[in-house]
Amino acid sequence: MSKYGLQDPSEVNPFDEKARIQWLSAYLRADEHYYEKRLIERYRLAVKVVSAKLHEKATEQGIEAHDVGRVFFEYFVDKTVWMDIYKPAAKIDLAPGWPWKENPDSKDMSEGSSLKYRAWRVENNLPVPENPVPDPNAPTTQ
Repeated sequence: MSKYGLQDPSEVNPFDEKARIQWLSAYLRADEHYYEKRLIERYRLAVKVVSAKLHEKATEQGIEAHDVGRVFFEYFVDKTVWMDIYKPAAKIDLAPGWPWKENPDSKDMSEGSSLKYRAWRVENNLPVPENPVPDPNAPTTQ
């Protein structure tokens, strides 16, 4: 058990978005930092921040990051939201660290392409792949 009697984060697969969100939500509620409207705002901002950072890093390396995996993208959006929530506490060394050490591979397409990153690229007039990698878990339309 971790702080607040929650499941130890080492027992949560950090690359399983649903499991990660459940753990993070429970932690934020227990720590009295769960404010749904503010979380939605932070999430939207984090999507823009992570997208811009991915594009910037790729440009610095002389490559085009037209596509990125959803697992990678959502993990770093969640991490950005966490860091933003605890930014004031970090200034006085009281912020809890991000609960996971391992990072997903940016090329992990096990859940398809990040449609949020794709949308950001379209909004910013940047090229996108014609056919993004589909999420194999998405319901099929017939």
